[in-house]
Amino acid sequence: GKGTQCHTHSMRHHLASPVVLRSTHPRHATATNNATALSLATSATTWGWHHNDRRSYNVFSPARASGEVSAAPRRYGQPHHSTHPHLLKPTELCPNLTTEEFASRRDRLMSNFPANTIVLIPSATLSTMSNDIPYRFHQNTDFYYLCGFQEPDSLLVLTKRNNNKAHMIMFVPKRDSNREMWDGARTGADGAISIFGADDACTNMDKLYNILDNVDEVYYNDSVNPSLNKTIARNLAHIKIRSPTSQIQHLRLYKSAAEKELMRRSTAASGQAFAATMAHTEPGMLESALEARFELEVKMRGAQRMAYPPVFAAGINANTLHYISNDMVMRDGDLILVDAGGERDMYPSDITRTWPVNGKFSSAQEEVYEMILQVQKTCIERSVADGRTSLDSVHTQAMKLFYDALYKKNLVSSTHEVRRFFPHSIGHWLGMDIHDTPDVHTAMPFRADMMCTIEPGLYFPDTPDVPERYRGIGIRIEDNIIIGPGGAPAEVITHHAPKQIADIEAACQSKSPPHHT
Repeated sequence: GKGTQCHTHSMRHHLASPVVLRSTHPRHATATNNATALSLATSATTWGWHHNDRRSYNVFSPARASGEVSAAPRRYGQPHHSTHPHLLKPTELCPNLTTEEFASRRDRLMSNFPANTIVLIPSATLSTMSNDIPYRFHQNTDFYYLCGFQEPDSLLVLTKRNNNKAHMIMFVPKRDSNREMWDGARTGADGAISIFGADDACTNMDKLYNILDNVDEVYYNDSVNPSLNKTIARNLAHIKIRSPTSQIQHLRLYKSAAEKELMRRSTAASGQAFAATMAHTEPGMLESALEARFELEVKMRGAQRMAYPPVFAAGINANTLHYISNDMVMRDGDLILVDAGGERDMYPSDITRTWPVNGKFSSAQEEVYEMILQVQKTCIERSVADGRTSLDSVHTQAMKLFYDALYKKNLVSSTHEVRRFFPHSIGHWLGMDIHDTPDVHTAMPFRADMMCTIEPGLYFPDTPDVPERYRGIGIRIEDNIIIGPGGAPAEVITHHAPKQIADIEAACQSKSPPHHT
């Protein structure tokens, strides 16, 4: 009918002047207004569209009017302060993040683009282990960064308003009582508006053509959700599609005050889990048993998942940088190198510590450990926003420091040979992804609020040309730091994980600290 045509027409021309559909809750309306509101809501949801009139939008009305789902109390596809007050404050959309912060991110992103540009950000999609057994869902971090929505198979559509503010349209899964019985609640189009601040929302991805009909430039990352690529390409055969990845990464590179606090929480949980895991280390244990202990400890402290497949490498296994088999027995006299971290509220930690299985460093182990610790201390001290220093320059400094130390022990005769024992870089950018913002070059000078790892290490093969006392020793020490303002020292946010030899040995010989979140 006319209502359907009106909604389609308004969306086709929303770039210049977004047209909104007013929605009024029946309790707050006259009989006439009530009937009108229900008629409009039903018409809109026939097409899948919901519109935000920027007033108080009640999340119950359209869903019940369209007959999608009727539920009391209302639940959503992720925690909400009304259902999870133990996780979220009334002012928070996601842990420690408000709708205003997400809106600010979208505005800053769209300021990089000219008028009549559309930016499409797909969510992650579900992946299966086998047949219909799913992996646990993890949201695409670019998508989460811009809206906080935690459901799969969704799409964020951003355009620029006349006032340079971002206009947000969300395509989200339709509320479906049958699927929700199996998979859990869905937020729906009405919740996308009332909770996440979308200007318009739709549950039918086929209606994307209404938006893509009259634009000059489109930005879209086609590596996230391949099933969506055909839909995008079908509607944009006449337009060159570019990726918005670079613009998003340069925003994500700088952490807000709220993000820094989230990272502190995450690294505190993981650091304390390291201390507790040290206390449970004994000769004869399997590496996998110690991994299980760490996972227990970090989740008891609030992490929802492991941030990445962890390394629990005893003895010579530490010389395999990405060793994740974790299936050997830890022997008396071995070191155990643990590269692990939990993810809490979408923000991970990335920590490496190395400690003796029997709780006491040998003289050779202590010698190598102190060498690495001093290099790390100097590298952290040099990690400042002075307009010159970068991760690349800190790496160069680490190579020189290692050369000096190894040369004195007759282990190298040139800086080139250092790479045999220190084969990886000094660190990487850190954020919602472990290897965050990978398109931002490590030659970029440090600036305040950047975050990275500093992780020197030495790995001595068990070969005749290496002094016997060092053979098979592999040690890495990794911390997470936030670059300070105006040349101020970096903040080490992984300080909860014991690092000094005396502190490590004390942790190994202590009882596990209590679990807490």
